[in-house]
Amino acid sequence: MQPSYLTAYSSAATSAWKVLDWHTVPFSVGVAITPVGGVTGWALDITMDDVTGVFPPPYGTPTVFGASQVNAGLAGSSTTFVGVISQPIAAVRLRLTGGGGSVTASILQAGIG
Repeated sequence: MQPSYLTAYSSAATSAWKVLDWHTVPFSVGVAITPVGGVTGWALDITMDDVTGVFPPPYGTPTVFGASQVNAGLAGSSTTFVGVISQPIAAVRLRLTGGGGSVTASILQAGIG
């Protein structure tokens, strides 16, 4: 699988969701975060729910969690980060939480070919 890229700009602080294949065994998603410009903070969001709306959760919109709940290093910062999410999740998105510029996440899921 080729890497996917999520970018959040100062004018639109949240990227689109990247749907992942939670059926892959073992589940493993590499994440590299690269802030550019005056970024003072970023955060990675995850969800266990279907963000496409095909199978919406019974409680309405998808529940969003901070990725730090599955990898403490993904708590967000103003610096670059490389890490792994090994707990199955349905989707991931990136947020710019402070400053200007942009922040990009490179997402690479193992086992997809």
